Amino acid sequence: MKAHTTLKTTYSGRTFDIVGSDADDSVFNSIKQHDGAWEPQIMDLLAKLVGPDDVCLDIGANLGAHTLVMSELARKVYAFEPSFINSGFLSENVTSNGLDNVSVQTIGLGSSSGQQEFTHLVGLAGCSFLSPEEPVEDVLMKAWGQNLERVTETVQIETLDQWATSTKIDRLDFVKMDAEGSELAVLEGGAKTFERFKPKLIVELNKNTLSLYYGIQPEAFFDRLSSIYKYIYIISDERHAVPVRAKSFRDVEKELVPGHHWADLLCMSKPYQTLSERLMHPFYKAIGRK
Repeated sequence: MKAHTTLKTTYSGRTFDIVGSDADDSVFNSIKQHDGAWEPQIMDLLAKLVGPDDVCLDIGANLGAHTLVMSELARKVYAFEPSFINSGFLSENVTSNGLDNVSVQTIGLGSSSGQQEFTHLVGLAGCSFLSPEEPVEDVLMKAWGQNLERVTETVQIETLDQWATSTKIDRLDFVKMDAEGSELAVLEGGAKTFERFKPKLIVELNKNTLSLYYGIQPEAFFDRLSSIYKYIYIISDERHAVPVRAKSFRDVEKELVPGHHWADLLCMSKPYQTLSERLMHPFYKAIGRK
């Protein structure tokens, strides 16, 4: 059943009215239970990384929490969400908040184009994923220890390179990517785009979704990121903590502990310390005064 709540930004005080499933404990109910907060440490960082003229991608947008934040910071945001259930909420949240600089893309990104099955987890909508070759029941038992309630959808997948060419993208400044284990496939299908633009990237490295869903070693994903970006940093869960550089996968592996099998990474072509304050979004300076 559809429910309503409010998302609050950490940097400007703006609020967004949002809808989502009242059964979703992964994103929607978390925002509701935390008085409108959603990953405040990421919000703070977005206000530092995203400039007023930037073009951004939200890959794995879900109901659009990060999309809404980026819409306030950037010139243009493309939000990718393959699930018709999730993208329905995303589209409504974009429209109801009057965000004319956001384009909702009801497709997924991967290593090749075509239609694929998608597993929508009813109670954990933010953890939904492209169905792997292995039976979904077996994957869920390995990853979650139980056979979760789910809906199977048929979704459209395209490569980022194909999409960028057809959309005639002429700049790309920032990407947020959380694709529940499909991140390596997105990089493979977007190799030319990432090489051309070298956008700043915030991406989740989740050892369970990578290895248990798709048989991908987390170290292999880190190595692929390292082949694109010279500087990779671990984002702390604590607000205002300076991202710490990960010089090898071992640095990231230390963060992957029981109950927290993921790490958010910031990937850049230049050192984080070289970000000039004069280039930061004006909202970021407001954060510093709090």
